[in-house]
Amino acid sequence: MIRSFFPVSLIFVLITSLPLFSSVISDAAARMKVNGWLPIITTGDARFTTSNGTGNMPIFVWANKACWDSITDQILFMGCPHAMPTNFVAYDAKTNVWRDETLPAPEYSVGGHAYDANAIDNEGNYYHLTTGSGNPLWRYNTKTDNWTMITQNGTKPTSSYGASLNYFPEMKSLVHIYGGKVSRFNLTTNTWSSIGTASMGDYHNLSAYNPVGKFMLLGGGNGSGQMHKLDSNGTLTAIKPASFAMAVGGLTCDPVTGTFLFKGDSLYALNMSTQNWSAVNKFPLTSTSSAYVACPISELGVIAFVGYGTYSCLLYKYAEGVSIEREVKQSVDGNRVMFSSFPNPINSTTKISFSVEKNSSVYFAVYSANGQMIKEIYNGRLGAGHHSYNWNATDGNEKRIVPGVYYYKLTIDGVKFTHKTVLIK
Repeated sequence: MIRSFFPVSLIFVLITSLPLFSSVISDAAARMKVNGWLPIITTGDARFTTSNGTGNMPIFVWANKACWDSITDQILFMGCPHAMPTNFVAYDAKTNVWRDETLPAPEYSVGGHAYDANAIDNEGNYYHLTTGSGNPLWRYNTKTDNWTMITQNGTKPTSSYGASLNYFPEMKSLVHIYGGKVSRFNLTTNTWSSIGTASMGDYHNLSAYNPVGKFMLLGGGNGSGQMHKLDSNGTLTAIKPASFAMAVGGLTCDPVTGTFLFKGDSLYALNMSTQNWSAVNKFPLTSTSSAYVACPISELGVIAFVGYGTYSCLLYKYAEGVSIEREVKQSVDGNRVMFSSFPNPINSTTKISFSVEKNSSVYFAVYSANGQMIKEIYNGRLGAGHHSYNWNATDGNEKRIVPGVYYYKLTIDGVKFTHKTVLIK
């Protein structure tokens, strides 16, 4: 069920590429207006509060983000408030249902300060660095529903109380931020190493990865507006401090434009050129804004704010368009298909990638908006695995085509997929 109750979120129909999974959340995102909010009425009995026997508190308070898994189309969040037991909840976008998930170990039941120590990679692995004895790092595989404790080599971060954890794809590493110390955990070697130190608050630190610019913004924390840019080479660069404290509350990044956003009672956007933050909207539920965390959904070009309040999920759309790298997934007779194009929009050459899990008959071509075939890219059989092709925005005669909207049409064993791209001057 979709309910619109904010004047700024008047709904109109947006023509997009054909969705390859249909859900309440994807249908809502396709109809949203730029700078609009839309609440999602969800179901399920997940425990959004926790208690130490003296009272209940939402698990989302003093946290910053939840994690979207593009493999299984679900939102994952593990958290707890001050000295209370931890809960692990998941939202299934296909069924519109919240549910409780299994915790990795009994120590999570004794409580602590989970805050923002959760991250997810692009292969369906969800990570959580707990504050338990020895600071164990756990990995949850969303495809098998199993937890594994990861061996940690090197010097572990000194503390994870009020810390932030995030995944940096180009580094193939988890980045840990706490009290001015920035560390990375190399997921290939399972080794911690120091990136450096930077000025920021003592705790409640934040981080968000930019999928467009391929860098991370991190810092903030208790009473601090100081933020830093971390690039893929491990270089930290301070940016102009914000005029307000950026403690936990919803630092995130728009998947379409790469604009960083921060949620307080207002929603602020960062202009990286001037390094200034400006208010772009109000968070609709100001009385409970601290109990919502941010979760970008790149496939849909929106940000979900999930939490404990009038609605368990609020969608926000900052800009029109599709994400710069959009993965499309669907199961076809047991053959799971993954698709991405980068960049999008394009002005010269784009790399188109897809993978299949079994030997398949494949037809792949580019079509215009009126259905005319522009160029056949592949027609034949392909083995299981990942396949990539470059397209230089030309037709079958290698002539440059005019700017406009085009569609990649991919047929796998008779099942058709469509993905929109935009060619700019």
